[in-house]
Amino acid sequence: MKHPWKKVVFSDQLPDCPDGCDEKWCSRHKMHFFECDCIGPTQDGVEYKEVKGVLYGRKTGKEE
Repeated sequence: MKHPWKKVVFSDQLPDCPDGCDEKWCSRHKMHFFECDCIGPTQDGVEYKEVKGVLYGRKTGKEE
């Protein structure tokens, strides 16, 4: 079973880390963007589709 489609998150639209480091912050998961399970626009192992100008992605393969 494939993962569900999620709206792709662009890191330039995210706030900076509240701790003051150079990383972007995922407010949804309250962690660094690179550590969360959000889908970015250029990740490996992800398939993408565009619907009405919005980019969606989902991880390929079977759920673990």
